[in-house]
Amino acid sequence: MGFIDLDGARIRVEERGSGPAVLFVHGWGASWRFFEPAMLRLASARRCVAIDWKGMGDSDKPDADYRMDVFAVEARRIADRLRLDRFVLVGHSMGGMVSALFATLHPQRLIGLGLVN
Repeated sequence: MGFIDLDGARIRVEERGSGPAVLFVHGWGASWRFFEPAMLRLASARRCVAIDWKGMGDSDKPDADYRMDVFAVEARRIADRLRLDRFVLVGHSMGGMVSALFATLHPQRLIGLGLVN
């Protein structure tokens, strides 16, 4: 377990395994733990990274902008901070909306895209 700072807010980051990266982003009001079973299964072959969005889970809950386009920018900044150059992005519910937006803005960053409802 760890945290990164994003504009003064501590963002929870959970990592398992090594290899090609998969970034998991959860839905509204959830946390990285939604993806824990998948991370445990994939960790033998992949670097699995899951975050708690600002305002959710173990991340700070600042008075901030919580629009989808802002989360898409933050996803890119988080990926940059974690040195995820090209990766698979998996999003659940609201995280899927953010992931789809990320894919339209930064297709060159993705190896694959998984949308989960």
